[in-house]
Amino acid sequence: LIVQQPPSSRPDGLDTLLLELDGVRGVFGPEVVERDLQGVIGKLGARLALGVALREGGRVSRSGDATRWTIFTTSGDSDGIAALAAEIESTARRWVGGSGQVYACGSLLGTLEMQVALTSTLAASLGLALLVTTVLFLLVVRSVAELGAALVVNLFPVGAVMLANAASFAQLDPATVMVTAVVLGLAVDNTFHLLHAAGAHGRSRTRRDRLRAFQAVGEPALTSTLALTLGFGA
Repeated sequence: LIVQQPPSSRPDGLDTLLLELDGVRGVFGPEVVERDLQGVIGKLGARLALGVALREGGRVSRSGDATRWTIFTTSGDSDGIAALAAEIESTARRWVGGSGQVYACGSLLGTLEMQVALTSTLAASLGLALLVTTVLFLLVVRSVAELGAALVVNLFPVGAVMLANAASFAQLDPATVMVTAVVLGLAVDNTFHLLHAAGAHGRSRTRRDRLRAFQAVGEPALTSTLALTLGFGA
């Protein structure tokens, strides 16, 4: 948490307000540093050394107009942490009043923002991938029937992953979002190998063509799929 206010303002009382919030386990900021110094060198010594200690410890900016607070929270899901961060920021804004500004920041909030960005673009990214895949398949097979069959085969693993995720009541996160893209990529890759091995473009493929394709690339496709499935499954 970054609090910007005039250098003459003293940050008294903010840690007490933050500790009253549900989910906050601890607060480390300028007030804690001052109390620790008072316990070691007394109030007068703390007053004299506080500015240097805060600047050297990264708790106050060199200009003195910004203070940094570290808030320790209990574990929780992304929605709970985001709500707590908003409550912390709101509490700090009320404490600062009109004399300064407050910014909730940190690696945890950065990770949450990345997670929201990834999950919110899941539908758009899968839709774009499906569109590109459809066009490429159509160029290769030149047949609506074979296009439909190829799409069913390629979308099945994506649907299976999403159903498994929903059945386990797991929330979408960067890992599960990436898995859907990975399984689609694996299926598309093998499908193109099989289609290419089945014969020339623009003509109907016979049963013999399909058998020849499986004989040519079936084993390496199966081997690579099993290896990648075990790797990602771990």
